[in-house]
Amino acid sequence: VDEKPSSGKRAAELANVLVRFEPEAVDQIVVERGVAKVVLSKTNGGWFFTEPEQDRVDATLCLALLDRLNHLGIVEDLAAGGETPDPTSLGVAGDQAIRVTLSGAGGEGKDAVKETLILGVEAPRTGSIYARREGADPGTFVVDGNPRPWIESPLEAMRDRRLLSAPVGAVVQVVIRQASGEMSLQRRLTPPQQDWALAAPLVSWADREAMDRLLTSLASLQIEE
Repeated sequence: VDEKPSSGKRAAELANVLVRFEPEAVDQIVVERGVAKVVLSKTNGGWFFTEPEQDRVDATLCLALLDRLNHLGIVEDLAAGGETPDPTSLGVAGDQAIRVTLSGAGGEGKDAVKETLILGVEAPRTGSIYARREGADPGTFVVDGNPRPWIESPLEAMRDRRLLSAPVGAVVQVVIRQASGEMSLQRRLTPPQQDWALAAPLVSWADREAMDRLLTSLASLQIEE
């Protein structure tokens, strides 16, 4: 029995979607609109903006974007009638067009990824847009799903606004500085493990519940502007 492919042209045909890839194999997303270009790169398991500026990407939003791009169901093949409408009117050419290139080297059981699609304007069908697929099997389609809200202004929409980037469970030291002095708290996560303790200005065990509340509050802080 032939095993169904998980990525590539054949997998997209079987699922009737614009493209099909393994999200975990993608390590770069390039978004272009006119002369503007934004590059998102995966480094050490985390996503970052690398062009035109460097900053953290919200990993949850990045995974949601990849999932949406991976499930753009084809509603209509606009070339099926023998004549494709003007691409500019569909937004897959001109100022409205957003070019998205997904790439990944593959390896460790994952197929390499190299997909380019152009997202156009909204189609009359609710929740759908016009889209063009480039590469070896090009075409222009109406697809179900609209990822444009994430990528029309990716630097604003997908930036990680959390003030604390590290997971709370990985924090091993907290230093609080104010005019009256400095307080240092620390713990050890590797054996021999040690719970939170005051290290300065005095040495004492810290209140675990108070530390949990402090870390939870710090993790919830977000950059507004």
